[in-house]
Amino acid sequence: MRTATKFIEGKDTAEFVSVVKNYFPGGKIAVIAQDREEGDSLARLLGREYTVETFSPKEEIVSGARFFIGVGGSGVVPAVKRAALSAKYAFIPAVFDYRFFYSADEIRTLPEFVFLSEDVRSAEKDYCLRLYVTVFQLYAESVFGAFYASAYPFRDKQGEAFIKSAENFLRGEEDSETFYSTALRLIAGYLNTAYAKGKKRIVTEKAAQKYGVTSGERFTVTYFLLLMLKNFTKHPFRAILLPSGKTTRNGKAVNGNVFDADLLPSEETLRTVKRKVKFLTETPKPEIGDFLNVVRECADEPIFAILQEEGITDALQHERSKGHNGLLV
Repeated sequence: MRTATKFIEGKDTAEFVSVVKNYFPGGKIAVIAQDREEGDSLARLLGREYTVETFSPKEEIVSGARFFIGVGGSGVVPAVKRAALSAKYAFIPAVFDYRFFYSADEIRTLPEFVFLSEDVRSAEKDYCLRLYVTVFQLYAESVFGAFYASAYPFRDKQGEAFIKSAENFLRGEEDSETFYSTALRLIAGYLNTAYAKGKKRIVTEKAAQKYGVTSGERFTVTYFLLLMLKNFTKHPFRAILLPSGKTTRNGKAVNGNVFDADLLPSEETLRTVKRKVKFLTETPKPEIGDFLNVVRECADEPIFAILQEEGITDALQHERSKGHNGLLV
């Protein structure tokens, strides 16, 4: 079973076929494509070397193929993984999405590789945005884990190393020539490590499913969760809500003294990331009420479980009814 995988940058489907030969020299291949025309086009190229059959991810896939290829959006990922079982598989995505590389579900397998074609990379602004927001999401994942671990008499050294590397990247310290390769290295490194550790899900992704999955929405959810940690491990919730002018009941903060606050992003880092994302795309306007269920979705992550146990989420719901409407950034 494969224990690590990688992104491969290439030109087009013809080059993709040549890469496949390195992983699967001959036999039967199944192509699962969201767009049947794209699937048939790839099948014709593969047909010179292999026996090929094509499927839609919506149909029941019964195949004796020994290698599976997913083509299209991330919706093909579960279909390919279910059909492949113990067989090898790879993806040629329509857009960059880390879920091609690693989807934390009940099927614990990895693709042989994910092929990023010139078409995917030529949509430069979108490709740049997707990479940048993904690194930000994975940076937040590392912060959640390392921050919680800092309360114990040990450290999450791998997580802390990733935090430092990701912060340099997010602050824009790479030049344009190395931005893309650095992003892919960081993403692949984090996800391979997460897979090796048996990490069952990406917290920010599960939370985003409750709110929205565009790049702007995923950024906003991730940003909000980091703010929750920064605010509620330092101040009572009353102190960080926009006041309504009405009397509120007393609130409390999580005891932040047991955690290493240096692991949390600085205000400068958050402002920098926010500014860069807002240049690339529209971001939703945060509103406390929209995010309460997002935080509840994270309640099985230890650090957010503490916020739940302290009653902060419920208290925020109460405060919202009294006219408070946002977090101070």
